[in-house]
Amino acid sequence: MTCICPTRANRAKYLPTAIQCFQAQTYPSKELLILQDGKGEDLASICRDQPHVRFIRYPGERDIGPKRNLCCEMALGEIILHWDDDDWSFPNRITEQVDAITAGPPVAGYRTIHFYDERNGQAHEYRGGAQYVVGTSLAYRRSWWQEHKFKDLSSGEDNDFRDRARAVLAAMDGLGKMVAVTHAAGTSPRHINKTQWKTVDPSELPWRPA
Repeated sequence: MTCICPTRANRAKYLPTAIQCFQAQTYPSKELLILQDGKGEDLASICRDQPHVRFIRYPGERDIGPKRNLCCEMALGEIILHWDDDDWSFPNRITEQVDAITAGPPVAGYRTIHFYDERNGQAHEYRGGAQYVVGTSLAYRRSWWQEHKFKDLSSGEDNDFRDRARAVLAAMDGLGKMVAVTHAAGTSPRHINKTQWKTVDPSELPWRPA
């Protein structure tokens, strides 16, 4: 299986934690594909000597939708997981999501996760609907992606992909298993409401990298 991580030089501070979370995964047969585009410092040095990590520098700049498609094209695995550079994933995430897809559905993800906003130090618990999953938590068969490629969007490409998969996806509980970090360089704006979002004490986040 392949975890895909599209990134840019202005997000270099997040990449080491993403790699740390990947290396802590219990699933044995895995790769992390990191694709950097845009101008700025080459991030290859962060990835050097990291087992099962493949770094690719793409010339020029692409929107996030086409960049995800590039990652999927170069992925070696038959199952693909989103491994965004600013997310924290618990050590059994790959195993849990691969098991869910192996059981039948071509797409899986977490409908509940935690968010941490580094700009103000606030943390939230997010709960989506029964057939909703958070885009950053997506996992899917490569064959499904080949027939439902990401649209040419600068944001929200993962939500569009998820919406087209609603009838076939496995929506899983992700509380305590994944934290998405919100920051100024993020590509997905958060719209906090009282229906789906609950403020929590950031010191009580159930899981974070050491």
